[in-house]
Amino acid sequence: MDLFSSAIESLKPALDDDLIDRFNHYYTPNVFLLFALVVITRQWIGHPIQCWVPAEFKRAWEEYTENYCFTQNTYWLSINSSIPEHQSERNGKRICYYQWVPFILATQALMFCIPHLVWRLLSFYSGVNWRYSGIFPVVTMCDFDVRMLGQSNRYTVQCVLMINVFNEKIFAFLWIWVALLSALNVYHVIYWIIYAAFRDLRTAYVAKLLDPTGRDTRGEEEEQTEEIRMVTKFLRTDGFLILRKVASHSGKVVAAKLLRNLLKEVQAENNTMNHIVRARTVSTSTITRTTFV
Repeated sequence: MDLFSSAIESLKPALDDDLIDRFNHYYTPNVFLLFALVVITRQWIGHPIQCWVPAEFKRAWEEYTENYCFTQNTYWLSINSSIPEHQSERNGKRICYYQWVPFILATQALMFCIPHLVWRLLSFYSGVNWRYSGIFPVVTMCDFDVRMLGQSNRYTVQCVLMINVFNEKIFAFLWIWVALLSALNVYHVIYWIIYAAFRDLRTAYVAKLLDPTGRDTRGEEEEQTEEIRMVTKFLRTDGFLILRKVASHSGKVVAAKLLRNLLKEVQAENNTMNHIVRARTVSTSTITRTTFV
């Protein structure tokens, strides 16, 4: 029961990331796995391939032909091309991927999860029409031999790969999805680089958390402005990152409360340091006067 509960918990998104991270390691793998389930369901339930067989073929022969062609690969020819006479030419046009599409999608889902899993462990193309380009053909050809009365008869049949109708739409959608995800990742990286490079932006964010009403801070007392600068300097880039994560997952109210408590701690530490410096200064002055006397 504990193992099952742990497995369920591992499927939930982590709470130390943001929306872009979740799109990469949670939502996108789930999309890939969903499409893998659709394809594998279509392969095992229904008819992933239909072949146009000779009229003398019985139902059992037709089923055998379709099963053979689906498992042993087919080859693609354009509608105006003639069937090659040499077997080597036919083999050069073979389509060998459609049986493996569910595994390809599952592997892609895993590839999106691996960077997140590694991070958790360390912390503890063109506009070509696919239908006519031969990438996802629907109409294919298949060769097979049938032994009859001691001799082997070779047949060439035309097949319809119904599963490629799904594969074409799935990979078109996933191409757009990954392209948008790449754009979001680039934006996200640039966003964090800018915040890491410019302290003024971090100071403005801290000021907004401490004063959620959005009032203009230019007319406020210098002391409050100095407090904001002080806590921003104390946070640095990594502390600011943690603060943004807290605000993203728990809300800005919780982040503001955390920031105020942190400000109190920083002020208390600074007051302690000031007392020590003053005490040392007084002690040094006393020793100096005593020496001169």
